[in-house]
Amino acid sequence: MSEENQNRRRFYRVNDKVSLNYRLVPSADIDREINKANRRQREMSELRNATHALDARIEVLTNKLAQDNPLIGETLNLFHRKIALHERMLGMDDYDDGAFSQAKEINLSASGIAFDADTPLSKDTYIKIELVTYPEHDYIPVYARVIQCNQIEDDSLAGFRIAVEFKGISEEDEARIVNHIFRLQAREIKREKAELKGETLSKSDVSAA
Repeated sequence: MSEENQNRRRFYRVNDKVSLNYRLVPSADIDREINKANRRQREMSELRNATHALDARIEVLTNKLAQDNPLIGETLNLFHRKIALHERMLGMDDYDDGAFSQAKEINLSASGIAFDADTPLSKDTYIKIELVTYPEHDYIPVYARVIQCNQIEDDSLAGFRIAVEFKGISEEDEARIVNHIFRLQAREIKREKAELKGETLSKSDVSAA
């Protein structure tokens, strides 16, 4: 993919619903926090690569065992799945489900996000945002800088519309966001085509999109 296409992908925007939590980060601490997060991400990537190599070998051996004894093969597969889930949980050590709000409407791209909040944030304020996307349930932590904060001009709503640009996000998490956006776009295109044909998408069709 060309650099031009990669840059274009970063600015695709969609409306979405996610669980979201954020906290203020003092500007004096932002570089230190981002560097710390990047180091941790590199360490996790190295461990993940080593784990994948082991996974490939385990899968080969498990398949051979399953041919002779299906019960042993199934048991080993279950242990393998359990270990994979624990690995995912370790990567979510900051994820406190109780701290997240109900799913809220946002506008999302791979380069930033806009969301509503009860209290204003000053321009150039730094925050750490934690997102959980659906239906993937991907936990995505990211550092961001406030670029705009406007009071919502709607009598039926109260609060502020805050727009931020991402300043510290791993390549892996950026790819997750891009893929999530593409899935949403594909689902919307599928829905529009179905409406033109007078059809209605089932829940399974929506999840598969």
